[in-house]
Amino acid sequence: MTNIEIILTETLREDYRLLPKPAKKKFDKQLGFLAQNTKHPSLKIHRIKDH
Repeated sequence: MTNIEIILTETLREDYRLLPKPAKKKFDKQLGFLAQNTKHPSLKIHRIKDH
């Protein structure tokens, strides 16, 4: 899979700064998975019924 560019809003950046360190670490890990492979199993992404 190819890496995608993820653009974070200023609101998200501000909220991120307030997170405790363990939450930041988990967020960073999941964001990395998303950037590398949007279908990574740990993202637990699924279609919404009827869409």
